[in-house]
Amino acid sequence: MLAIDPWYTWETNQLTAMLPLHQRTTAEQQCEEVDARLRSATAAAREAAAASSSLAANLKSQLAMYKHITSTTWWPGKPTISGTVSDTKTGDIRVFDFDQNISQFELVNKLWDLL
Repeated sequence: MLAIDPWYTWETNQLTAMLPLHQRTTAEQQCEEVDARLRSATAAAREAAAASSSLAANLKSQLAMYKHITSTTWWPGKPTISGTVSDTKTGDIRVFDFDQNISQFELVNKLWDLL
């Protein structure tokens, strides 16, 4: 839960106490509405963070499985799509290095050719 600054709370209470009764009720209602929106936004942010974390974990799992099945190792951080493909039967290691501008269709076909 969010920590509320005691000075802010005291100051808000002092300012609210200075208002006439009908305005005080309206100010209190507005504060309650803002608090409700804040709680709702906080809950939505937590849900989004949990979903994002779950999605990232799922993608990491899928990539690890793909790497294991295809014996592919990626070299991130390069300006090209590059890495190696290992052939476990023959022990061959084939290096690939494709331009980023290659179409997805061509990339998939060339990777399949390496496998």
